[in-house]
Amino acid sequence: MYVLTAAQSHQAALEVSRLGHGLLTYALVEEGLRKRLADVRPRDREIRVAELFDYASERVPHLQRETMREGARGLKVQQIAFVPGEEQVSDPDKRNLQRPRLFYRRELEDQPLVIARTAVRP
Repeated sequence: MYVLTAAQSHQAALEVSRLGHGLLTYALVEEGLRKRLADVRPRDREIRVAELFDYASERVPHLQRETMREGARGLKVQQIAFVPGEEQVSDPDKRNLQRPRLFYRRELEDQPLVIARTAVRP
């Protein structure tokens, strides 16, 4: 069984209008699957569920930080704060970030679940 939550229990799952999705959905669908960035361990033209979930879990905090940096440059981006008073902290590197939570057994599977496969070009 695999369980992926968009954020920790004390956080909210964020949506960014310029991305057209929430941060987790964007990392999963747009980057992980469409851009095939989740095919990492091993790079074999297959995206397994564990690869996709690991990629998204690691990517979401970076997406949020990038969004906050855009806000710091004067773009119209909502203030994002999980800790009261933190919206006053202007440096994105000193703010708490949305961190998805992933639960699954990290044992070797006989038949890992493949989410996407790229055909080999002739």
